[in-house]
Amino acid sequence: MCKKLSVLASRVSNFLSVTRRPERTPSVIPTSRVLWLVAFAVVWTMTGYGGIAIGQVAGVDDPSDMADSSGDIKRIEGWVDQGSLNLTMTVYGVFAPSVEDTPAGMTNRYYYHWLLDTDNNPATGYLNNDYEGTPTNLETPIGVDVLVQFGWRDGATNGVYAYTLNPSTGDEVELFQEYEYTIDGDTIHAVIPLEDLGLKPGQTIALSGFQEGASNGWQVDWVESFELTLEDTSPLAYNPDPADGAYLSQMWVSMRWSSDQAAVSHDVYFGDNYDAVANGTGDTFRGNQGGTFYVAGFTGYPYPEGLVPGTTYYWRIDEVNEADPNSPWKGDVWSFTIPPRTAYNPDPADGAEFVDPNAILSWTEGFGGKMHTVYIDDDFDDVNNAEGGTGQGPATYTPGTLESGKVYYWRIDEFDGADTYKGDVWSFTTPGAVGNPNPSNGAVNVKMTATFSWAPANSAVSHELYFGTDKHVVRNADKNSPEYKGPKALGAEGYDPGKLAWYATYYWRVDEVDNLGNSSKGPLWSFTTADFISVDDFEDYNAGDNQLWYAWQDGLGFGTPDKPPYSAGNGTGSAVGDETTASYCEEKIVHGGGKSMPVLYDNNKQGYAYYSEVELTLSTTRDWTEEGVGILTIWFRGKSNNGAEPLYVAIANIGGSPVTVTLDDPSAAQIDVWTKWEIPLQAFADQGIILTDVDKIAVGLGTRGNLTTPGGAGKMYFDDIRLDRPRVVTE
Repeated sequence: MCKKLSVLASRVSNFLSVTRRPERTPSVIPTSRVLWLVAFAVVWTMTGYGGIAIGQVAGVDDPSDMADSSGDIKRIEGWVDQGSLNLTMTVYGVFAPSVEDTPAGMTNRYYYHWLLDTDNNPATGYLNNDYEGTPTNLETPIGVDVLVQFGWRDGATNGVYAYTLNPSTGDEVELFQEYEYTIDGDTIHAVIPLEDLGLKPGQTIALSGFQEGASNGWQVDWVESFELTLEDTSPLAYNPDPADGAYLSQMWVSMRWSSDQAAVSHDVYFGDNYDAVANGTGDTFRGNQGGTFYVAGFTGYPYPEGLVPGTTYYWRIDEVNEADPNSPWKGDVWSFTIPPRTAYNPDPADGAEFVDPNAILSWTEGFGGKMHTVYIDDDFDDVNNAEGGTGQGPATYTPGTLESGKVYYWRIDEFDGADTYKGDVWSFTTPGAVGNPNPSNGAVNVKMTATFSWAPANSAVSHELYFGTDKHVVRNADKNSPEYKGPKALGAEGYDPGKLAWYATYYWRVDEVDNLGNSSKGPLWSFTTADFISVDDFEDYNAGDNQLWYAWQDGLGFGTPDKPPYSAGNGTGSAVGDETTASYCEEKIVHGGGKSMPVLYDNNKQGYAYYSEVELTLSTTRDWTEEGVGILTIWFRGKSNNGAEPLYVAIANIGGSPVTVTLDDPSAAQIDVWTKWEIPLQAFADQGIILTDVDKIAVGLGTRGNLTTPGGAGKMYFDDIRLDRPRVVTE
């Protein structure tokens, strides 16, 4: 009997220029299927899901060649269905054995990997004929571009994500965390949208795989490769016309598609709301029909009114055959956009910094635009209120040599032969102007305790700061507005807004004041706060007055008692930081952002306790119950040659004794990939911690309080310590 262990659908696609679409309802994953035993490395059309063809399945067998009774790879397969790459791996024994079922003397740690050569070119990517200096003896090595990992440890998932490798350093670059999967005895079945992997239908890739784990002494089981053409033969509509994501300069559209031969009719959904079309709600259902075209916006017939410029429309075709119990087959959601009447896609982009003073301006003309009137100046109000300019034909403009150290504003009005449409006011700066905002313009996942900073203009003698949640209000605010946060002296380019809201967008601007008292309106910047509470992401530490070891107390301490800052150290065998980098943090081995915390541990250090710990006293993130958070998340990474030591986290209230939660793996320090550790906060509350006023957090290696038994030594990395809301897990 198969139990779906979890459905994990959050993804972060940030590689190969992947654009993340709105979330879709996951397709149903079968809980079991027949695996055909066929010849080595073959391709065939597989039937399942009630007898429906689900695509060209390719796979490769692997012999039984490891001593472990579970985990030795037997076969890997791949196919495409409903826009997603399906990957399976079948093993001898049980794919995810319980701790009790793990052979005596072996550790319940398995790391399975599918390897994707996305360009099917062994000359590019990571060549898998060698592993850490050891030949793999593969007959058909591939150039690995993407790795999909499934980790299993101590009877639970550990490390379910996809990544690529930095070609210059070999470090992991994470693509996304988590994906849909099922486990059925000896087989895992993963389902990942092609777009999340940077893949497209029709593309030919090569796949291979390997497994390693402490369960077999870290012996690596390599699998030969096979080719797979990403053909989606599920009974879905395909070949949308207009193409998905197209821009159309017309007021009505004849939408066409290709139909699967299993369909006898088609349910049509259409509207300007993605979720409504995806879920078939509201008035998006436009009926069932036999033909493979649908006209939208043509007012001569009883169809919807003419399409609206500046609007994105969504449509979906479900294939129908009432004789088949699996019908209808829900189609993908496609889209097209009618451009706005106003100009768009400015170049330089809105908010661009330090643009060449000899820049040429360009833009995409608005829907129906025939003439374009250009307004540009270093005064926002003058540009915003300008009228009566002379139109031109080209969608480019050369303003001449611009002044350095300026914020320029420009606007394009479009004339379509009948009406004029006023454009948005865009901005850019030239070298020497105010810039380098922190948080950066457009930043996401910003901490709710963030402070602002910026680089002053060359001409500035002081600054005027504006901040708020309404874009237009902040843009137009003056000193009488509540958005005005007061003057800031030159040399004090910073602002603490106080605690920000959860997952909210903010806007701010800095006006520069020159030595004559003239104020120049600054560009509008924005950022969005995170949907989690950051305890520490290590991005703010530097070699100045905010050094890592000033915050995280280790065993060494720093300074002298009569010259603050000073720390006597905590008496353990830990040493935090890296004095060889510009920030004293780790800058290459990172999970998120550009920095992580390196920690040396030595649990056999003479004169010290036989455990190693670094501790942070919290100043702001003290209420560990707000916004419904319930999980402490810590990303860690060790080294395979580290001394085997358990990993623990301790937290404390003011004046109270710390309580500890230990990761249930005595060799956690030897895990050499970024691994997410999630700790229910209730585990601390059950030990007496008051979660509404947490004072300190510590991470350590060894057994906390051990003063008698020496242990191991090594180096660990920690990153992205944060508080998350509990995830909804579907059984």
